[in-house]
Amino acid sequence: MDRSAEGGHAFFAYATNYLIDMNNAIIVDVEASRAIQQAEVGAARTMIERTQDRFDLYPERLAADSAYGSAEMLGWLVHERG
Repeated sequence: MDRSAEGGHAFFAYATNYLIDMNNAIIVDVEASRAIQQAEVGAARTMIERTQDRFDLYPERLAADSAYGSAEMLGWLVHERG
């Protein structure tokens, strides 16, 4: 919670995002982002691209919360990443 809205000191919050190979229980990439939905979705895109470029891995399925199911994200996965 940002305490600046309550008159407290402002602070920077971040999230760590993980791309995990669920079949083998291996973390294949990590990306830090600001702790807002748009940044986390951007981190997912970065990790998917980086993992495909580095390891030639591309997910058959993704498990994520509903923020990742936006029309923009799904369009990117289907039309731009195949």
